[in-house]
Amino acid sequence: MTPSIKKRSSEASELDAEAAVPKRQATEKENQADPNAGVEDDVAETLASPKKAINVVGQPPEAGIIKEVYVENFMCHPKLRVTLCRNVNFIHGQNGSGKSAILAAIQICLGASASRTHRARNLKGLVRKDAGPNATAKVRVTLWNQGNDGYLPETYGDSITVERTISLRGGYNGYKLLDHNGKERSRNKKDLHEMLDMLNIQVENPVAVLDQDEAKKFLT
Repeated sequence: MTPSIKKRSSEASELDAEAAVPKRQATEKENQADPNAGVEDDVAETLASPKKAINVVGQPPEAGIIKEVYVENFMCHPKLRVTLCRNVNFIHGQNGSGKSAILAAIQICLGASASRTHRARNLKGLVRKDAGPNATAKVRVTLWNQGNDGYLPETYGDSITVERTISLRGGYNGYKLLDHNGKERSRNKKDLHEMLDMLNIQVENPVAVLDQDEAKKFLT
């Protein structure tokens, strides 16, 4: 290659490099202006989906927060109603006072099996022992259903109550979904799972619910 050709080739490379700099700077400015630049298509669709609404502005959630827990003839409680606030709640008491029963009631109502509570092998084992041979236990968990993330608010309103009845005589031990007026809307377990998925409630996930027995597994 002659010196003149080498010189022209070198000058062309320098021009290409100089042209690439403003192009790269323009791309960086575009990425800074668009915070969603480079997001995969499926993620972008999830952000835009009304069914899987994600709180992208950092507002506190209004749906899926436990409003109230009610139990009757459940474990050690003849009858108990616990009203919770929207923020952090502390439940304290002496050993055997029934603190774990409240957690077990939440788990049973929101789809967990009896064995998952580590309190009984089956549902009948959760009925209060002193309630009699034909006793029936009732468990209700009421969730707030407000805000943009609510589950079918036109059907259930500002709150959803999940009710479960456990009978020693047998019979229906399934779930009932009640609206904010206490009117039954569904007995379909599929609807319960759909609601839990919509509100991102996972009672069988140890990250969400970690009892004493489950915690011991992490130490062994």
